[in-house]
Parts: sequence; C-alpha cells; structure tokens
Amino acid sequence: MLFYNRFLILFFALLILTVLSFFVVWQNINDEPYVLFYRVEAFVQISLASALLILWLQLAVFVIVGLFRKWLSRYNLIILLWIMINCFLIGLAMVGYMSDIEFHQQKIVSWVK
Repeated sequence: MLFYNRFLILFFALLILTVLSFFVVWQNINDEPYVLFYRVEAFVQISLASALLILWLQLAVFVIVGLFRKWLSRYNLIILLWIMINCFLIGLAMVGYMSDIEFHQQKIVSWVK
C-alpha cells in the first residue's frame, strides 16, 4: 500500500508540473518576441517559471532519494530525464523572455535620447 501511495504522489506531481510547464513554454512560444513589458507576462515568464524550476528540482531530489532507498525501481530513472528536459525548456523560456525585454528596452531608450 505504501508503494502505491508513493507512485500516485509521483504520478500526480509529474502530471501537474508537466501541464504547468507546458503552459509556460507554450505562452512563451506564442507571445514571442516580447516588445513591451507587461506585469502579467513577467509574472508567468519569471515568477511562475522560477517556482516551477524549484518544484521540478524538489521532485528530482525525491526521485533520487527514492532510488537510493529502494522506494522506486531503476526504471524510474526515465523520470529524471523528463525533469531535465522540462527544466531546460523552462530555463530557455525565461532567458528568451529576459533577453527580448532587455533588447527592446534598449531600443526604446535609444529612441528617446
């Protein structure tokens, strides 16, 4: 019964984090290039993405501890690959957002001068 509970927690955590990560990355793909700064976009692309990265890393620690303590089988190593892919895509979305805003803000400031 305990194994079943851990599996359900892991499954639902993966599902929820994957859906939220998909939302952040999809919004970044659809809205790019970011020309003007909006608080809602900044909240999603920076704050929500940072929180998702922290949660993904916590899940990675849970999986690694579970593998070492034999709570999870070695076949669950594929979960670590999925975590790395999601962290890479979220980080790429964050960097893309920040570089777009920085680039366009510099253009706006140079037009004002």
